[in-house]
Amino acid sequence: MYTRVESQFWQDDKMRSVDCDERFLMLYLLTSPHRNILGLYFLPIPYACFDLGWDEKRFTKALEKLEWINRIKYDHKNHTVLVCNYLKYNPLENPNQVKSAIDKLNELPETPLIQDFKVVIEQFEKEFMEPLKEQLNKRFIQPVTETVTETVSVSGTEDNVCVDTPAENLSEEDNGAQDNGPGKGEYPTEFEEFWSYYPRRVEKKAAFKNWNTLVNNKSSKISPHDLIKASYYYAEECKLKNTAVQYVKHAKTFLGPSKPFEDYINGIAEYPDIEKPKIRSNVQKALDLVKKSEQEELQKNEQGDSDIW
Repeated sequence: MYTRVESQFWQDDKMRSVDCDERFLMLYLLTSPHRNILGLYFLPIPYACFDLGWDEKRFTKALEKLEWINRIKYDHKNHTVLVCNYLKYNPLENPNQVKSAIDKLNELPETPLIQDFKVVIEQFEKEFMEPLKEQLNKRFIQPVTETVTETVSVSGTEDNVCVDTPAENLSEEDNGAQDNGPGKGEYPTEFEEFWSYYPRRVEKKAAFKNWNTLVNNKSSKISPHDLIKASYYYAEECKLKNTAVQYVKHAKTFLGPSKPFEDYINGIAEYPDIEKPKIRSNVQKALDLVKKSEQEELQKNEQGDSDIW
């Protein structure tokens, strides 16, 4: 099996915007020994790390960047990758290839990426593609809430089949405005402060889950205030660099296994003169302590009065 890689790969604006690791990983995903005729295939991270000779942190960091620029999608739960534009440059050309594609589709685990792949396939109007479309309809998985996939013409110049909706276009619920928290009426004060600074406020519950993992891990020595500072500095960097919203990390990713927040805890190297954050939860804690002390003093006085009588 061979894969067509266009020479414009090296002139592509998005590929020029990323580092060598991301470019190398993109080439690996296009030519991986685990790939198939679909461009949607089973790829556990340890497989890829072994092939590349990378550790998991290096791989995950490059993978996430390729997701941010909408070149690939990765389903961590089911260890499956979708190369978004694979079939644009490597289209199915005859009924035999379609039959092979159906066989490969049937080998895949259930994954939400089938939804994205279905959008790709629906753009092809050739009659011999119909059996594959029918098989996809049988395998169709209901949309997930993480992303919204836009329909893009395969014959057009735009090649971003997998597109995240910008944060400002999401519903209030996606932005966390109607999110009732982790089974309670509200989130902890420190997390809310982190959230208030964060430049792309989507998937709040998922972000809070990763937050809890970090702050409750004694060996990591990451404090809530470290994460608040990281959120503040990352937001400031996005403002200074005028980062397009689709390139801003989701909060769950910022707090995820590759730990991009670590680069921001102590500020931004490129902008050393940025004003330090005034962490409001520090003030609130102090006020809470004062209030608690006053209440304890009042209770003691009331107890003393009752003892007299």
